[in-house]
Amino acid sequence: MSMRPKISVIIPVYNVEDYIVKCLDSLAMQTLNDIEFICINDGSTDNSQLILEKYASQDSRFIVVNKKNEGPGIARNVGLQMARGEYVGFIDPDDWIASDYYEKLYTQAKELDSDIVIADLVKYQDWDGRSWKHVFWERAISPCESAPMDIPTGTNIDNDSVRKTLLVSPCYSVIRIYKTEFLRKNSIQFSEARCFEDVIFILKSHILARNISYCPYATYFYRLRKTSIIRSMSDRYLLAVKLFQDLREFLVSQNILQKMSLNLDYFTVMNLWWIYNGISSEHQKKMLALIKVSDIDKNCLRYFYQMTNYCLRAKLKKFFKRLFYIKTKGSSRILRICGIKIQYKHYSDQEKKERKYIRLIKKNQAKYKHDCYLLFDCLHDEAAECIDAYSLFLTYRETGKNAYYVCLKNTSLYNNLAAQNKLENIIGLDASSWTAPGNMLETLYPILLRTKAVLTSFGGNTGRTNRFFRKNKSWKYIFLQHGMIFLKESIFPIGYMNISKFDKTLISSPLEKQIFNKYGWSDDMLIQCGLPRWDLLPKKPARPQKKILLMFTWRRMDHVNFEESQYKKNLLSLIQNTELQKLLEQENVKLYFAPHHALLCQMKINFIPANKNIEIVDGENISKYIRECDCLITDFSSVAFDFIFQGKPAILYILDAGCPHLNRLEREDLEKFKYKQHLIPNVVFNEQDVVTKLKHYIQNNFEPEPDVRKEYDSFFYTKSNIREQLIEKIDKICE
Repeated sequence: MSMRPKISVIIPVYNVEDYIVKCLDSLAMQTLNDIEFICINDGSTDNSQLILEKYASQDSRFIVVNKKNEGPGIARNVGLQMARGEYVGFIDPDDWIASDYYEKLYTQAKELDSDIVIADLVKYQDWDGRSWKHVFWERAISPCESAPMDIPTGTNIDNDSVRKTLLVSPCYSVIRIYKTEFLRKNSIQFSEARCFEDVIFILKSHILARNISYCPYATYFYRLRKTSIIRSMSDRYLLAVKLFQDLREFLVSQNILQKMSLNLDYFTVMNLWWIYNGISSEHQKKMLALIKVSDIDKNCLRYFYQMTNYCLRAKLKKFFKRLFYIKTKGSSRILRICGIKIQYKHYSDQEKKERKYIRLIKKNQAKYKHDCYLLFDCLHDEAAECIDAYSLFLTYRETGKNAYYVCLKNTSLYNNLAAQNKLENIIGLDASSWTAPGNMLETLYPILLRTKAVLTSFGGNTGRTNRFFRKNKSWKYIFLQHGMIFLKESIFPIGYMNISKFDKTLISSPLEKQIFNKYGWSDDMLIQCGLPRWDLLPKKPARPQKKILLMFTWRRMDHVNFEESQYKKNLLSLIQNTELQKLLEQENVKLYFAPHHALLCQMKINFIPANKNIEIVDGENISKYIRECDCLITDFSSVAFDFIFQGKPAILYILDAGCPHLNRLEREDLEKFKYKQHLIPNVVFNEQDVVTKLKHYIQNNFEPEPDVRKEYDSFFYTKSNIREQLIEKIDKICE
């Protein structure tokens, strides 16, 4: 990893072979890009080291350091010294996290310029499988009165309130990310003790931080084990007392408690009580004896015994609350009856309607004959061209089969059909399938009762609707694709292409099949045919029209640095290339540039053609230019295969290989592309090669070289009557 990661995640590992795979898998599936995982093997004697090295060999983000056993505190400090990330996070090797955990924390950290971002935590008991959400902020801040804190989300928290809460109720270092520069500037490290090593780290960091924010939507799953280090140490109360006394001295020396108007003795009591309440009665007696001979004065000791009595009363009150208790919290209602907690979620109107129609369809579809096909293109982006599923729908209708096509009403396709009064079996939706899934299912309800196959070229529905489409036994859920996707392998590990997402998936080439097989797709899950829209492509005309299409895909990258990216720099450089402009004028060649809509909308780049032979075109009608243009310049867009299918040359210009602002997935796609030069001809990596290639093709009437033509001709499963073959295969699947 050459560029600086956004987050360095440190994992201290010691004899956790039974748990660590789940932890590492959750890290490998993180949606945040540019992240490194520093695994410190602290002298494990089981198979933990072998497991770590296996992951490191398969994923360059994993870094393994082997050292002698000295405890988790020293292990984490070793990781802190190595961390290159802008932020640093920690995870224990027997825990795991949600796939978007670090993406959410990092996004909020950047938006709010936070030194620390705190997440939510779910506790999981390893011995009985029970789990519950652990609430940190409803903590008492006076010895006799509960004072729940109202912690805002999405904004920086009032630091004094947070510091007071944390000083009297220390909690887990792993549910946070910290700005690396902030930790190093203040020399904040972990204790070398073998337990409670993170207490001073947490408290010092929260005392000294400028901005702290809370992100409740990032979830950390904390495993409680009976054999953990802390639970197995019989003298942990001794370490706790010593630890809190050391911290007390630090607070006195910094005059911090006085600045926050917090009583020093009360602080000491609350921290001692935190450990006192979690040890056996035998150890409690030993701890009380130790406190009496310590440097804690009589006033502090009185607070301690007051706290003991208060907690006994609080436990009794909690017992009665458990008998019957109703509480509304956020979007949920919590009901407790005789100690049993039941939580109901308040759903939005769309969620309620979505669930309602899913239930109705499941209940009633057995009463109907399943005799129709339902086809979708993109139902969440009006800028996308609708052509793949639509072209197949036309064939279904021409052959007399019962089929319906669904699209958004604000697409040009729907508006054109409406103007021509050609809306037979066309269903228009007012809103996207993401924002209004309930409305979509309500509209399609009478059709879904009779559907035998749902065919989509996108699949961008809500998770609940997508699972319903996939798991419904009355129909097959088939992915038609909207382009050959195997050039972007990153979509497989991130879950966009998942074997559990569709019943069947359409592929177009033996090379594509190899990639799908690599990621677990069996042959019987793949429909070997071709994209429906290719039937609409004309044969290459005898006389070239001297038209070139320039069309690049989008990049996922740090938007702050987009202005500095090689992508933008090299794209503008190509359009402004004087040799290219001169070539277009001399040969009377028209170049049509179709910029990705994200460049125009998100980045607001104003592409002003510098030459009359260069024209900016709308990507929503891109099929027109795919048919008319003689040559394509792209990076790794699937449009390349539309040109290859027609026998037209496609120049694949990788204009930002090695760009430091790309995220990890984009870098991996580009790196893998270099190895596919023998699969896809005409891959170039610099601007001059693009101009040279174009000059060659213009002078040779856009005729591909013999070896390139040979590869083009042998690439696809089939090149004729694709839709008829596909319909026949789908019918057999639905039998």
